[in-house]
Amino acid sequence: LLMAEEAKEAGLVDRVIYPDQFRDALQKEYKADKLVYVENYAKQKVDTDFSGPMGMMKLFQSMMGEGRSGSGDDAPKIAVVYAVGPIMSGKSQSSLMGGTSMGSTTIVEALQEAAKDETVKAIVLRVDSPGGSALASDLIWRAVHAANRRKPVIASFGRVAASGGYYVGAGAREI
Repeated sequence: LLMAEEAKEAGLVDRVIYPDQFRDALQKEYKADKLVYVENYAKQKVDTDFSGPMGMMKLFQSMMGEGRSGSGDDAPKIAVVYAVGPIMSGKSQSSLMGGTSMGSTTIVEALQEAAKDETVKAIVLRVDSPGGSALASDLIWRAVHAANRRKPVIASFGRVAASGGYYVGAGAREI
């Protein structure tokens, strides 16, 4: 096993950078005005599987418009991003037994959306996590740090904020 910089020195990877830095580098390298970055190409975007024990609940949530954006409300808001459970790469997950895991992709997207929303005046990152993946924690920390440059991010710790759980909040303006 190699650390990222060791893999670069060994010629196994070209560069060690964050995803947004990679997109910026590609845009500059190809002198593109706009870069179209496609994730999960050809992956189904809408969950239409309403079978199983949670199927009826998913159907009702779909019918009620869950996930639709744009309430039309321009009043100032405070966004609350819940960062709960062990930290892992990818999307956040919930189990039937009530447990949750914090996915870096889900949390990063939520932070970016809140940072871009002009009606959001501050972001509260509510952390309740024992830690987990170092890479996923670092991606979330970077998103917190980036959002904090646009508007105040305040980290609020729950029962536990250990290891990566503490680290993700360290990029906030206040804890």
